[in-house]
Amino acid sequence: MKRPGWKRALVAGAMFPMAGVLVLQGLKIARTLRVGRGIISAATAFGHRPTQPGMRVLIMGDSTGVGVGAQAAQSLAALLAADRPDAELLNVSRSGARLDNIAEQLRHLPPPRQRWDLLLLHAGGNDILRGTPPAQLRRCVDELLSQLVPLARLVVWLGPPDIGLLPAFVPPFSWLLSRRSIRACEVFRQGAERFGIRFIDFCEPREKAFFTADPSRFIAADQVHPTAEGYRHCYRVLRKALPEL
Repeated sequence: MKRPGWKRALVAGAMFPMAGVLVLQGLKIARTLRVGRGIISAATAFGHRPTQPGMRVLIMGDSTGVGVGAQAAQSLAALLAADRPDAELLNVSRSGARLDNIAEQLRHLPPPRQRWDLLLLHAGGNDILRGTPPAQLRRCVDELLSQLVPLARLVVWLGPPDIGLLPAFVPPFSWLLSRRSIRACEVFRQGAERFGIRFIDFCEPREKAFFTADPSRFIAADQVHPTAEGYRHCYRVLRKALPEL
């Protein structure tokens, strides 16, 4: 049975805007991937080895641990080294890392001498982007943190922002990513509490998210990663949370 003409017109009218949204989101993703390949390939994880270290810091995680979106000397790790030139920094972060493969970075560590003074974990954003199911996410959190906690006297997890607020995404896809971000960051926070580590939550609502007021200042050209100024903001938040640094 055919639909009345007005219903066909209504369905067709509803499809046209959605088709436009799909095209727009597709173009944005294509641009993000194209620009992102360039800045990821150019990024180098910052490390520092003083002759007589006063503290030892291990940095693990994803592209934000590497410092993608800024020069190596502008990354969060470099900002820490500038404040603490006596700190030994070993950075084994890898772009694209999810929770279930961050543990692979442990293979790049030298034979243990002693516990690290501080372990900084940059993780979670790729799990949100790729839709890791909540139950799997909880298992990954527990498995990863159970391996990391014994490595350092203090473990700090720098969580992801609300991915849906990043300029690379448009509604309704941004709404889906925001819901994922909120759920995932709650899983991360609860996991951090279970293991007694500090979780720094950057998953803020739009009116509080630092980068939404001026994305061109805080978000890199790929519309996903932080700029140098974005990393400076994150470092200030870290220093506030860790006055002992």
